[in-house]
Amino acid sequence: MEIVCEKCQGAGAPAAEMKTFEHEGQSLHCIAFVSSCAICGHRWEDPRYADANRRHSERACAVAMGSK
Repeated sequence: MEIVCEKCQGAGAPAAEMKTFEHEGQSLHCIAFVSSCAICGHRWEDPRYADANRRHSERACAVAMGSK
C-alpha cells in the first residue's frame, strides 16, 4: 500500500520518532512508527502502525514496572 502525504499528496515513507509519555509518575520513552513525506517533511501518525506503537508503549510500561 502506497503512503501518500495527507498534507501535500507527496510520496511518503515509514519513519520513526521518540515518543515520551507519563505512566505512574514516570516519564517513559519509546520508539513510535510514523509516516513522513519525502517532499514536504510533514510527519503524521499513521493508523497502519497503531498496533506496533501500542506494543512499544506497553513494553515501555512493563520495563518501568520491572525496575521498581
